[in-house]
This record gives sequence, C-alpha cells and structure tokens, in this order.
Amino acid sequence: MAKNPDSVQLPPITLLGELIVILLNDESGYLENVNFWNLECCISGAVLADLALMGRIDTDLKQLVVVDSTETGDDILDSMLASVVAEERTYNAQYWVERLAGSADVLLERVLRRLERRGILRSHSGGFWTRQRSARGGDFPDLWDPRARIMDIVFSDTMLLDPRDVLLVGLVDACQAFQFMMEPEELEAHRQRIDFLGNLDLLGQSIKTAVKESYVSLSMSRRRIARKPIPKIRLRDLLAWRRFNGNLAPFFNFLHDRYGPVARINIPLLLRNVVVLSGAATNAWLNRNSRLFMHSKRILSGLEEAFGATRSIPGLDGAEHYRMRKLLRQGYARSMMLERVPELHSMAKESLARWKVGEPRELAHSCRTMLLPQLSEAMLSMDAREYFEDVYEFQHRALAVYVQRSMPAFMIKTRAMRRKYVRMIEMVEQVRDRHTPARREYRPRDLVDHILAVHQADQQFLSEADMPFLFATPVLASMYIGAALGFSLHSLARHPEICKQVQKEADALFADGRTPDPSEFNLANIDVTHRVIMEALRLYPIIPILMRHVVNECMIEGYELPVGTLVVLAQAAPHYSGDVFANPESFDVDRFAAPRNEHRRRGAFSPFGLGTHLCLAHRWVEFQLAFNLLLITRHFELELPRDSRRMKVDPVPSSAPHHSIKFVVGQRLPI
Repeated sequence: MAKNPDSVQLPPITLLGELIVILLNDESGYLENVNFWNLECCISGAVLADLALMGRIDTDLKQLVVVDSTETGDDILDSMLASVVAEERTYNAQYWVERLAGSADVLLERVLRRLERRGILRSHSGGFWTRQRSARGGDFPDLWDPRARIMDIVFSDTMLLDPRDVLLVGLVDACQAFQFMMEPEELEAHRQRIDFLGNLDLLGQSIKTAVKESYVSLSMSRRRIARKPIPKIRLRDLLAWRRFNGNLAPFFNFLHDRYGPVARINIPLLLRNVVVLSGAATNAWLNRNSRLFMHSKRILSGLEEAFGATRSIPGLDGAEHYRMRKLLRQGYARSMMLERVPELHSMAKESLARWKVGEPRELAHSCRTMLLPQLSEAMLSMDAREYFEDVYEFQHRALAVYVQRSMPAFMIKTRAMRRKYVRMIEMVEQVRDRHTPARREYRPRDLVDHILAVHQADQQFLSEADMPFLFATPVLASMYIGAALGFSLHSLARHPEICKQVQKEADALFADGRTPDPSEFNLANIDVTHRVIMEALRLYPIIPILMRHVVNECMIEGYELPVGTLVVLAQAAPHYSGDVFANPESFDVDRFAAPRNEHRRRGAFSPFGLGTHLCLAHRWVEFQLAFNLLLITRHFELELPRDSRRMKVDPVPSSAPHHSIKFVVGQRLPI
C-alpha cells in the first residue's frame, strides 16, 4: 500500500500554511469567524499564489496560464496544478478560485495536520486547534509569527517588500480578517496602506478580485443547486423495515441506503419536517464543518432550563464551547481515574461480591449499579447511589419534554418531578459540603474541584445555577457507560472464544489478585479487550443520533439546508454500512486490527460523537469499560438464558440493553 506523501516528507511552509496560522484564534480553538465562502476562495487563492511564486503559473485579470507543468514536490500544490494542466481551455483566475474552492475543506484539514507535525500547531480533542507556544522541534525559531510579520508591514511605510508578504496581506484582506486583528479605528487608519499593498502585485489583484466577484455570484449558483429536491422518507418505508429491535444505527443505515445521505422525514407528533443526515462521507463533512453551520444550543436550552442551568458543555457552541472544554478537560481526563486504580479495584470487587452464581441478573441494571459508585466517588467524592433513580427519572422526563418533544411541557412540572428535582438539589448541596478547602486538603482532585475552580475564577461564565447539571454528570454517565459495558458483556457471552482471549489479558493484569499499576493499562496489554469494546460500540452505539439546528446556510452532498432547518445527525448509520465494514451485522473484533482497520476510514466510526462535540471524557470511558470488563471476565464465566441471546435495545433516552435481557454468571476465580 502506498504511503501518504505527507508522512514521508514535509515540504516547505506555504502561503496557505501561513494564512491558516494567521487566521487561527487560540481563544475559540479554530479559525477566525470569517465568511466561509471567502475563506474557501482564499484557500484556493493561496494555492494559486504558491504555484505562481514557484513559477508554475502566471495570471492577469483576464487569464491564468501554466508556464511550467513540473511538479513542485508538494502533493497538495501538485494536485491543484494537475487540475489546471488537465484543462484544455484557458480560464481566468476567478474561474480557478471558484473551481478549486470546492476542495478547500479537505485542503484545510491536511494543512492543519501538516502544521501540527511541524510543531507549529497543536490539536485538541473535538477538532480544536491552537498555536504552540514556541516552534521547538519544528522548522522555525520561536519568534516565527506570520501575523506579526504582516502587521509590521501594514504599520510601517517601507517599500522594501517581499512579494510573498504582499500576497499574504492581500489574502488576509480578501478574507476580511484584518477586522479581527485591529480595532475599528486602527483598521480605518491603515485601510489605505492595506489597499496599496493588495494592489502592488498583479496576481494579488486578480485573486482579490476573484474572491469578491465569486462572492457576488455565490447566491445565484446556490439557488441553482438548491433546486435538487431533498427526498422525502415515506411512512410506509419506515413501517416496512421489520427487523427493528430498538437499535437505531441499522435503521438509519437502511434509510441511507434507500434515500441517500440527505432525506426529509415528517412523522406527526414526533419528527416534523426534520432532515436526516447520514453516511460516512456526510460524517466526514460534519467533522470538518458542522461548527460553522450548526448549533446545539436551541436543542438543549430547554433541558438546561429544567436543571436551572444557563449553560452546559453539550449546549455550548463556538468560542464559549471551546473555553469550557479547555477549562474542564483535566476534570474529565483519563488520568483522573488512573490515579484511583486501587480505589476503583476495591469498589469493583465489592460490587461483584454481590453477584450470585447461577442467578439470572438484569444486564443493564447490574452494569449500571456496578459503575455508579466508581464514577460518583471519582467525580464527586461521594456515593450517589441513593440519588440515582431520582436524578435519572428527572433527566429522562426532561429529555422527553424538551429534546425528544414526546411529552407536553407540564409533564416536567408534576408533583413527582418536583420532588425528584428537590432530591437532586439535595445531592448538589451534599457535594458542595464535601468540597470545602478543609475537607479537600488531603484528597485527590476530582471533577467537582475543577468545576468549582472555574466558577471561582469567573462566576459569570460558570454560575452556581449551572452546578446541578454538571454535578449530575456522574449519575447520568453511569447509565451511558453501564449500557456500553452491558453490550460488551452480552457480546462476549455470545462469543466464548473471544471471551477466553479477554480472560487471558485479565489474568495477566490481575495475577494473584494484585492491583495493576496504572501504566499497565496500555493497548499492548489489553488489545483484545479494547477491540471488544470498540466492536460492541459499533454494533450498539449508546448515542446513535444527535440533533442540531442550521444557523448558517450550507450545502451537503449537493442539497441546500437553509437557516433554521432541524437536522438529525445519524452519526452511527455507517456502523452498519457494508461499504465500510465487512459483514457489518456480525461481531468481528479483527476489523479493528491491522491490516483491516476498517474503522479508520473517514466518517466510518463515531461512537463518541462528531466534530467539536466529541465526548470530552471518551478516553476515561474507554479505560473504565476495559477495567470493569477485565475484572468481570477474570472472576466469572458468562452465560445467556435462551430468551436473552438475541439482543433487544431500549432506544430512549439513550441506547441500552432492554430490561428483559438477563445474564447468568458462573464462578471462575474467587473474588
């Protein structure tokens, strides 16, 4: 298999690379909020400018011509050059700016990765990016900063100018990005100088003109494309799919196969005029671009209000979302649980000691009650088991009322729900009482410590009103992670040959009843266990769909989504696509190992969400699932009653094994 050229050798920094560094905003974790079409055109314009500087093309206001078709050695530039060379007719720069703009999002992602490998940028979970504090280990000295360089040129009156810098000023201006780099009065004072620099170079003039004229024609071209109708999902097709067992992932893949990546669904009282997005290619697009066009705030604002909160991590978007993730990421880090491995081991064994050999046990409930004390102690420093049912039922009702819209609003205000809300507030007060400075002095930091630190630093950004939602996280997480553990156990019980491989890894880690060192929980030691968990999450994704509102008009797979469109992101539909996964309905852990690595195709595997809303705690979740799965299989053999061999899924409020699914344990090793 051919190697990716980017992984073999990194070409010199390009104008496009410098443009991306200039536009990156460390506070939002992404590019400045420039007009997306302007950005796409400037990305393609930067590629053309690089080709011109290398002597491959030349342009004026009327035509763009190839003067040297020799490859540059930069695969990004060479792919664009090949497109120009292959065209028999001669077109102007505007034509090529518009044509190449269609590849802008892919080019942007590749350049970001390249800058990361140089040590210039750093990637963060959720698709966020920031500049490294220095370029140590990269190609440039600590003082290298293209933004500072072009600002020096704008603020000076020197005429000793590098053509590269002149082009860069023109590109930044074409993006209308100087407004983010200067105060309005400052920009007005230097507007004449910016215009002068932008007009010095003929190539810069043609690119800037192309960007402006392309933007003028954009709305007309979009209207032409928008005439492609979005197919409507017929109710009889929904009813015709008779294999539904509660698992939404194969259901939405069925709709994708029949209707394509974009389809409209209208079910009275449930989903009214909703657009469904599905497929691996659509997932890849959403990973790159959803932050620019879609928000979650309107979807979750009612849920937040039910908890009395003004904000939450899943309900935030843009710069505030990145800021919240950045401030709380240590509270959700895998290291938080690794530090507590002895405590975790003790609590897990205590739970397992209550499992009676030969007695059928409800799968989902058993896993949830095993995980709840571990999560609540690690995150809240208290055992929240007595509050679980109240918090869970209140959250379930709030989801039904405000997100799923399957219940009227008064159902969250019944006397029973008010009592459950009071119980949740009682839990919040207990948590706060346990986190006074005196009581925390000799305790390891937990999630609440991080939350309170953020609150104390900025009480407007994270207020006391937001605490109930955040403090309920461990209780609710036990439901989600417990479901994933249940699906994994069920899969192992149906595949005893795989279970024996997991038991072998468990015996090595917990030999003679010892508590493993945290460093031992690495992929080399738990390879099969990790693949079992990933395959179970593929077959039974806990959150198979997400909902968003379109806030900026966008085009997906040739279909236009206007502002205000309610969309369902069927992120897990590709999990059951035969084009992505071989025999997708079968349990096959080898699909996650080399040389197959089927999950690595872009957009194929999304068990923890998409784009910037990727689960902040996904590495913690993977570890905790592995730890408990290993411990269970070390001490017990797993069996399924005949009526529980076929999985049935409860799809709301999130996917979980149906309450009718039972399992039986047989003693393997004493606890």
